Amino acid sequence: MFELAFSEILLIAVVALIVLGPQRLPQVARTAGYWLGRVQRFVAGVKSDLAAQGGLGELGRAKDELTQAAQQLRQEFGRLEGGIRLDDEADLPPWERLPPQRTPADFGIVDEDLPRSPPPLRHHVSLRRQAMQRRRDMRPRFRPRPQLRVRRHSAPD
Repeated sequence: MFELAFSEILLIAVVALIVLGPQRLPQVARTAGYWLGRVQRFVAGVKSDLAAQGGLGELGRAKDELTQAAQQLRQEFGRLEGGIRLDDEADLPPWERLPPQRTPADFGIVDEDLPRSPPPLRHHVSLRRQAMQRRRDMRPRFRPRPQLRVRRHSAPD
């Protein structure tokens, strides 16, 4: 833009002081600073928008290249798929093209080799009951103390 030297800015300040006076100069300076800030923010926003638009152009070109590459891959897969597919299977619905179900016997595994599930537990104590039992065991037990009998000796007469 344009450049202002310090001496030029000082000359503008002295002229503004003489023309506006010391009472109105702070208010005018505040207003000028406000508008200068708004102009700077506007210019920065325009610069960022232009930079983003330039980046969008590059992204658009990259997207076009990827789209073309994907289209070429689809065409290649279409050619390969056409060569592999058999004519009698092409007419069948997908659920009928599945391979036959295989069993463990097809792999040489006999019934005895398969793992067995453990037998069901016959007596199962819940964790809550176990905790209650531990609390019960920790309680002091009531043990009656033996009471000693005191023999009274009769006084000799």
